[in-house]
This record gives sequence, structure tokens and C-alpha cells, in this order.
Amino acid sequence: MDKTGNEKWLKRNWLKLYFAFIILILIMLSIGTVWNFISYAKGEKTEAVVTEVINKRVSSGARKQTSYKVTKVKIRYSADGTEYNREIKLQGWYKLREGDSLKISYDPEDPEKVIIPQKLHELLKYDILWGLFVGVQLGLVIKYGRKKNDKRVDE
Repeated sequence: MDKTGNEKWLKRNWLKLYFAFIILILIMLSIGTVWNFISYAKGEKTEAVVTEVINKRVSSGARKQTSYKVTKVKIRYSADGTEYNREIKLQGWYKLREGDSLKISYDPEDPEKVIIPQKLHELLKYDILWGLFVGVQLGLVIKYGRKKNDKRVDE
């Protein structure tokens, strides 16, 4: 069978396209995390009081086979003389209790936009895990792919 030039190119370069795609995802995730760190650093700092903590396991999927832990934290804080109540969802379970004090950062122009350090740590953790995932895959392809490619004969 005769294949078009695009099909041959795609067949030879699918791995490059795959890695370009997942590296692009890693870059976008990292930019989002850096943006949140900058927002936290630029924001006004204050203390918030935890008013409620809800730890629960959430199931998803057609058969509810996938589950993960979620912590909902309700906080109360004051900004420019106004009191705000917010709910923040965190992946995992955190050792927060009602009445605990948290340092938060809020946007002075929109005090309802809040960032807490726990959320920043969560974002950083996922960026590191994604980076390790990409690195391991790339390492395996470099280590084992060369031997296979040396024997390859292009049609």
C-alpha cells in the first residue's frame, strides 16, 4: 500500500508529538502554579479562622470505582473592615480543626479571591508528580528507544 507523505511523517514522529504534548501540559500547569505563588506573594496577608472542616471521600466513574479524599474548609476573615466567609476545597485530608488560625492572602481589589498556603503546596506537589511522570517516560524512551531505532529501516 502506498502511504501519503503525512502518514509516513506521523508514523515516524508520533513519539515526538506525544512528548511535545505532555511537555506543553507540564508547562501550562507550571505557569498556573507560578501565577498562584505570585498572587499569594502580591496579595494582602491576614489571619483567617477555620469555621468548619469537612473531610469526605468522593467517588467517581460509571461504577464509582475511583475515589479520592477531599477537605472542604470554611474560613472567616476580615479585609478592609468587611468580614468574609469562604469555602476552599483541597485535595486530600488536612489536619485542620474548627477554630484553627490560617494565614491567607487575598486580592486587595477583590477580597473574595483567597489563596491559602495549603493550596499552593497541593499545586506544587502535582507539578512535581507530573514532571516526574514526564521525566521517567522520556528517560525510558531515550534508554530503550535508541536500540530499537538503530535497527529500524524506513519504508
